[in-house]
Amino acid sequence: MKKIFGVLVLGLVFMAAKAQSVDSLPLGPDSIFVKDYNQAVALSQSTHKPLMIFFCGSDWCKLCIKMKHEVLETAPFAAYAKDHLVIYLADFPYRIKQDKALKESNEKLAEKYNPKGEAPRFYVLNNDGSVKFGLGYLDCKPEEFVNLLKTKL
Repeated sequence: MKKIFGVLVLGLVFMAAKAQSVDSLPLGPDSIFVKDYNQAVALSQSTHKPLMIFFCGSDWCKLCIKMKHEVLETAPFAAYAKDHLVIYLADFPYRIKQDKALKESNEKLAEKYNPKGEAPRFYVLNNDGSVKFGLGYLDCKPEEFVNLLKTKL
C-alpha cells in the first residue's frame, strides 16, 4: 500500500512539473522576462531597449511551447535578449489560473496589439508604444531568431 501511495504522489509531482506555464518561469534577477507590463515599459524606457511582447498560451499552444523551449529558453537567445531587449510575456493559459489583475492587463494588451489572438506572436514596440514590427511562429534555431531580430532592430 505504501508503494502505491508513493507512486501516486510521484506521479502527481511529475504532472504538476509538466504543467508549468510561461507565467511560472523563474523571473528572478537572471531572467530575461519581466513579469509586470508597467515595469517592462519603465525598464524599456530607462535602458533604451526595445520592448518585445510575447503573446502565448503556455499550457495549450504547442507552437508557443515549442518556441519557448527551442528558442526563448536557450543560452544564445538569453545572451542577446539580456543586452538588447526587454521581454514581457502576455500569457493566456486555459488550465492555469492567473491573478485577475494580470489577466485583465494581458487582455488589454491583446486588444491593442493582438486583436486576432494569434499565438505565438511577438511584437516589438517603439518608445511611443507603436508597433515597430511583429513576428509569428518561426521554425528556426535560436541563432537564426537572434539574427532576424538584429536585422529588424
